[in-house]
Amino acid sequence: SQDFAKAAKLYHQAAEIGSSSAMCNLGKCFYFELGVKENLAEAKLWFMRAINNGSVEAIRRLGDLYKYREQNEAKAI
Repeated sequence: SQDFAKAAKLYHQAAEIGSSSAMCNLGKCFYFELGVKENLAEAKLWFMRAINNGSVEAIRRLGDLYKYREQNEAKAI
């Protein structure tokens, strides 16, 4: 929907200036196809950036992506 597209754009702006929660939320947008086209590579990129900036939630989200979307238990752990 348009609201999700606007949210994704705002998350991207905030992520670019260093917000780890925005990075994680942008990753979720790409993971769940909220306002942007599903793109697991982009989701991983934003989750990794969020992790590198201290986001604990992004660790779980990246693990979920590996486990449930890529069926890669070794990376999920």
